[in-house]
Amino acid sequence: MLGHLPLLLSDGARNVANIGFGSGVTAGVALLYPIEKLDVIEISPEVVEASRFFEHVNHRALDDPRVELIIGDGRNHLRYTTMTYDVTISEPSNPWMSGMASLFTREFFEEVRARLSDRGIHCQWVHSYNMSTEDLRTIVRSFRSAFPHAALWALNDSDFLLLGSPSPIEVRESVVRANFERVRSDLERVQVQDLYSILSMFMIADEDLDRFAGEAAMNTDDFPVLEFRSPRFIYANTTDENLQA
Repeated sequence: MLGHLPLLLSDGARNVANIGFGSGVTAGVALLYPIEKLDVIEISPEVVEASRFFEHVNHRALDDPRVELIIGDGRNHLRYTTMTYDVTISEPSNPWMSGMASLFTREFFEEVRARLSDRGIHCQWVHSYNMSTEDLRTIVRSFRSAFPHAALWALNDSDFLLLGSPSPIEVRESVVRANFERVRSDLERVQVQDLYSILSMFMIADEDLDRFAGEAAMNTDDFPVLEFRSPRFIYANTTDENLQA
């Protein structure tokens, strides 16, 4: 759904960036849409090598001529590229993993926004399991500081997608329906069978996100609170309380 959701909402997206290749499933999903170019930025060559074991589910993404594989740091790529993207997708590991919290900072989100087109959408995976509510609020507040428009969608009780954009994020039925028909068979594999299945994932947006975030500490490059706080909860069962919050 990291690949599907922003592209389902996008009208005519052409250029897409995927930070963090993983098994390649997200990239493979993005290539099901009529995009022109997909930049895949992965810092670990070993991850790219291992993705070949997942070709039965990632649509052999690396073999698609629209893909440019960039072995390097996602933040550095965004900082120095001249490309403007219609959709950007970031799926880092959990923020308690070494080096990952820097992909949840205000500055990272600002760099993403600087590379988006006027109606571009950034999709950010964030989880609530093994994470304090205060850390979740910190991520949301840091995200909102960079994006004037944002929405949170729930894939399940503990995996969320944050969408951010310079422009209001509109859910236009004609656009979603047309995109849905292109990828229906792939969505049905994860029990997303109609437009209601998609829209039922929407939770809160904009001012409601601000109310949830409150006055939580901002996660920034020079004050990386998430990197030091989040490991304290990796054995805590926080899913239910975060969903309720």
